[in-house]
Amino acid sequence: MSEYDPTGADAHVTGDAGGDEYTAPQDADAITADYGTGTETLVDTNHDGYADEVILHQDGGPDEYFTHSFGDGHELDTVALDYNHDGQPDAVAADTDHDGHIDTIDVDRNHDGIVDEVIHLDPAGHVEEVDLDNNFDGQQDMEITSSGHDGVLDTVHYDHPAASTATAGQSGHESLSPYAAN
Repeated sequence: MSEYDPTGADAHVTGDAGGDEYTAPQDADAITADYGTGTETLVDTNHDGYADEVILHQDGGPDEYFTHSFGDGHELDTVALDYNHDGQPDAVAADTDHDGHIDTIDVDRNHDGIVDEVIHLDPAGHVEEVDLDNNFDGQQDMEITSSGHDGVLDTVHYDHPAASTATAGQSGHESLSPYAAN
């Protein structure tokens, strides 16, 4: 078993996939593997020996940015996905309560940098609530919920639902990922 010695590691990493380039923070340790069809970069920003960021650039697939955004520990609990390779996330999924399951997904369906769909999942992976900005005006205008908390979406609320805790209509995915700031 070998150990990685970050001494002198080059923190500037470029990927060949889609012409994307990633520059790690100046004092971070980074290592990149080039698989020919994409790259994988692991970045240790706080020098504790654990990856704080993992960046996957895939030819023909979405770019993925994994980070540790919630709570203590080293788990990479958030992933930002860039499907159209414009450098901005199109979806951000997170395990905000560290139970090992994605519980929130933010989506930018029209690629304008504003979240227009938020999906809330229960620990079993069932959709509990979907908050939508269907006309892309920056205001949430629909909430669909599962009244029985069974994953069956059966109740629709229209016109700026007041009881929602959604982020649909808010710019960016700042609450979920440091890479998602638009």
